[in-house]
Amino acid sequence: MNFIWRVVLFFTVFGFGKSNAQVNSYFTNQPVWNVHSACANNPNCVEHETKNYFINGDSIVNNLVYKKIYMKGQGYLSSINFPGGSCSGSYSYIDTIPSLLLRSQDKKMYVRMSYDTSEYLLYDFDLEIGDTLTPTHYCNLNDIYVIGIDSIATPNGYLKKFELSNNSSARYLLEGIGNSNGLIEPFYTVFECAFSLNCYSLNDSSYYPFGGLQCALSTGIAEPVRLEHISVFPNPGSGLTSFQINSSVKNATLNIYNSVGELINKLNWIEGKKFNFGTEKLSIGIYFLNIIQENKLIAKGKLIILKN
Repeated sequence: MNFIWRVVLFFTVFGFGKSNAQVNSYFTNQPVWNVHSACANNPNCVEHETKNYFINGDSIVNNLVYKKIYMKGQGYLSSINFPGGSCSGSYSYIDTIPSLLLRSQDKKMYVRMSYDTSEYLLYDFDLEIGDTLTPTHYCNLNDIYVIGIDSIATPNGYLKKFELSNNSSARYLLEGIGNSNGLIEPFYTVFECAFSLNCYSLNDSSYYPFGGLQCALSTGIAEPVRLEHISVFPNPGSGLTSFQINSSVKNATLNIYNSVGELINKLNWIEGKKFNFGTEKLSIGIYFLNIIQENKLIAKGKLIILKN
């Protein structure tokens, strides 16, 4: 009997480690991430957005297999200081091209945008208590460390839940999932924005933060205006920034607003699906983007600047 238990223990420990080392083992069983954000849109308004990240197919780049990550979401505006004010409206969107590409190997997750030529480290889950988080493209801080480790039972095996120091607004780093703020959302509070990973599911069943729930978007917003999502890369970032939307535009205008609703820059007569903009002169903060074509709002997005 003792021999049998030793065999079981061997395959449990070493088999589990091997599973996490396999390419894209974190992305089996149809994962869905449901993320909520609330951001100040101007002095009187808050923009609430709930979105799903989901996988639909593979992409091979430089002989590496990536999972194609799409987004769909919905949002609305609410008034901060008084009810029934000028802050109103709702919208929804769904990507027709991938928002980003993900792959995993050896307890690490890597990201690249579908239109970018570079791959970046997104997460390193090879950590123990007391370790400092590895600086990555989306979180290059070096003062967040692990103060506790738990686990989450999922169809993809037991995934580690790393409790983080108070230097992070995200309470947990979640192996194979992301962090408790989201999939690619920042670990730290970004100016007038707050993020939360509402739900992570596999095969339509939730495994974080609670079991049993589905992560599908609710349908409580009636007949929202259909808007495109402006993908931004790098975001957060500084310097040359790329904006991309799903559908081609012609003679359109890209407007950039600061967190108090002031128009601080615009690109006129933009055409195509992808536009580049130098952000060197933008101050640290969060910026709201929209694209206007034929006097109609057709796309929205956010840009975060962390350094000049």
